Amino acid sequence: MSTLQNKVVVVTGSTRGFGYAIVVELLKAGARVIVSGRTQAAVDRTLQTLQPLGQIKGLACDVSQPEQVYALGRFAAAWGGSLDIWINNAGYTAPAGGIIDFPPEEALKTFQTNCLGVYNGTQTALYYMLLHKSGTLVNIYGRGSDLKAASPSGLYASTKAWITEFTRTLAVEHKGTGIQIVGYSPGMMLTDMLDIQEVVGERVKGTMRSMPMVLRRPFLLRTW
Repeated sequence: MSTLQNKVVVVTGSTRGFGYAIVVELLKAGARVIVSGRTQAAVDRTLQTLQPLGQIKGLACDVSQPEQVYALGRFAAAWGGSLDIWINNAGYTAPAGGIIDFPPEEALKTFQTNCLGVYNGTQTALYYMLLHKSGTLVNIYGRGSDLKAASPSGLYASTKAWITEFTRTLAVEHKGTGIQIVGYSPGMMLTDMLDIQEVVGERVKGTMRSMPMVLRRPFLLRTW
């Protein structure tokens, strides 16, 4: 029997892309999964598609809004009776650009989703997990988690560097509590988040010239 059988799992940002793929595999393994996305319409479409695979529920959630994330946690605990695994997958990819070329509102949107979203999800997950002294929290890493320069996606990469430090500190602070803290880097994936069309400022336009060619040659991505 799968170790995920009947485990209650929340996956944020799971109506498309990598989050959606995670949900599919969890359902195949027998987990009870709660999906979420920014709109209820997207959640409903996902539920309709994936319900034949297993036990699944969903709720709209903007992870940058604490009250919506807390509501997602209450929804999961009420349905499943516990909260075994929480995967902070939701993310936002800013346009390409020099790291200081973005208007403040674009930077704020990136930080609120990628950093504050993980913070909100973590607070919610650990509240329920610490009650039972068990559970697994997974934070999804990305470009920037290795702390290397990441132009022309430096704004996004900076948020992933924050997530890395945040996750490592969590692991130290919660050692011995029964909670497993995991940082996972899936590598480059051909999802719509990679298809960056907008470029901010002049600083990185030359760097972006080869991106369309790379996206047309997916086998290259597997060799990097």
